Amino acid sequence: QTEDCSKQLCPNNCTDHGSCINATCVCDPTWHGIDCMEKWVVPLCPMNCSDHGSCSNGTCTCDHGWLGDNCTLAIPCPGDCSGNGVCDRG
Repeated sequence: QTEDCSKQLCPNNCTDHGSCINATCVCDPTWHGIDCMEKWVVPLCPMNCSDHGSCSNGTCTCDHGWLGDNCTLAIPCPGDCSGNGVCDRG
């Protein structure tokens, strides 16, 4: 049986760290390179901390007023300001 040469292959089959699309590796989030063989040195943070925090070694440190693994949870104002003001998260 002969091999199907009509399919374009990716280098090293993307080393099982990505997907082959049109003969190009699309790497999984923590991998990069032409064949997805290189691991990012600094771990990525979930959702880039949702632009409400900073990333350090794969962990989000949330800005004031935000919490959660990816800083998506807004801390509610105490008593919702009792209906007498506006919550300022700054």
